[in-house]
Amino acid sequence: MELTERAKALRPFIQATLDKEGVDAICELVAALEARVAEFEARIVELEKRLNKNSSNSSKPPSSDGLKRTKSQRPKNSGRKPGAQPGAPGQTLHQTQAPDITVSVPLDTCPECRTDLRDQPATGDEIRQVIPCERTAEICQDLFGHRPSAGSVVQAVVRCAERVAPAVAEIRDKQSTEHNLLRRLRDKREEVLRFVDDLSVPFDNNQAERDLRMIKVEQKVSGCFGSTHGAERFCVISSYISTIRKQGMNLLESIKAAFAGNSVSFLS
Repeated sequence: MELTERAKALRPFIQATLDKEGVDAICELVAALEARVAEFEARIVELEKRLNKNSSNSSKPPSSDGLKRTKSQRPKNSGRKPGAQPGAPGQTLHQTQAPDITVSVPLDTCPECRTDLRDQPATGDEIRQVIPCERTAEICQDLFGHRPSAGSVVQAVVRCAERVAPAVAEIRDKQSTEHNLLRRLRDKREEVLRFVDDLSVPFDNNQAERDLRMIKVEQKVSGCFGSTHGAERFCVISSYISTIRKQGMNLLESIKAAFAGNSVSFLS
């Protein structure tokens, strides 16, 4: 077999090594070269994986894909509407007719006027299926060394929703949706177009969709909210927490301030 120019150039070196140090030296040299080749091959595979990553096969955001158009994985012209199809079993947790545990939770205080109802006879009852409060109680036990009862957790939710409601109300405006949108685009031009200058700011509304996702998760787990008041409190507290996180503020301290009657004002 005819040798290449490079092989011919290496032949004197290999021959001299063989004559001087023997076959073992040549074997060590070959083993070292094989190890280096394996290292380079692994590095090449790793770099190729990095180059092939995009928003569809990794956690990278869509904005990192650049201007290259990706092929949609969705079937075209299927004729079906998005979401679950008619007849699909679904995953909603419905109320069971034979619960394993039944817990009576009397109403000690009127939620409207705060009148003490502990000595008043019950005039009716409601049957609800709710998420247990054990996890919240465990967190309080770990943080504060005290495990609250289920009633205390519910009362804390009611109080928190009432305390943060003024701060959330500041965000809302009584104008029409169209008027609010045009005014925000006019007055917040720099904020709306900030993604053009600051690449760390996303240009899509994925964050807003994630903020709304918890409502669907609550519906999926519990089937529904126990009452309209409960749904309103959930939305108010979730809005307050989400805004606190977006502002980069301390979440625990902001909630403590709300319970103390000093909820954060986002417009001050």
